[in-house]
Amino acid sequence: IAVASVELPIIVDDCGKRLAIDRVRDTVLHLKTRLPPRNIHCTVMYGLPGETKETVVETLQFMASLGVHFQESFCAPVPGTGYFADEKTRGLFPVEQLAMAGQLAPGKPEISEWVKEAKRELGMAC
Repeated sequence: IAVASVELPIIVDDCGKRLAIDRVRDTVLHLKTRLPPRNIHCTVMYGLPGETKETVVETLQFMASLGVHFQESFCAPVPGTGYFADEKTRGLFPVEQLAMAGQLAPGKPEISEWVKEAKRELGMAC
């Protein structure tokens, strides 16, 4: 289940994802009545335009409340996509980072630190 970020109107809606956090919560709760939590997998993406330290904390709190496994990734626009062209134009991702094949880093280096710090504050493994 792709979660992206819990700050939907600011972050997720802007990049065109059709996602409702209430539906994610309801879906996970429903699945937990039929499957063990270890069989439910969510994905979180950090670094979408508009991401802040506060939205990282909110997203991690939400994920902890679900009580299921989740993987984390960082936004890295792929060359040849509309999102790549849009982000490059808006200057949110350094061109050098976008050009690195297979080694794309978050657009804002501080996002990795925000995630680590938020996890420490919430008592989650880094």
